[in-house]
Amino acid sequence: MDPHSGVSAGPVLSHPTLGDEEMVTLGGDCHKRTHTLVAVDENGRELARKTVPAVSAGHAEARRWACQWPERRWRSRTADMFLDG
Repeated sequence: MDPHSGVSAGPVLSHPTLGDEEMVTLGGDCHKRTHTLVAVDENGRELARKTVPAVSAGHAEARRWACQWPERRWRSRTADMFLDG
């Protein structure tokens, strides 16, 4: 503790703490009858996978599933084809 500030200078943490979540990337493989979603960490390691029916209830289920990661972004294979040429 710095005796002048009253603030403790604790160790620097390299892992996220509450309020400092790691970014998760969510991707989907969408077909006529089902959508399979996968969540990966910043290093590309799979964290979870879920398949839902390709109907409104399945879409809602997919959104609820994705909400478990506060810091998330979506990646679309279809969009990649357009972006990559």
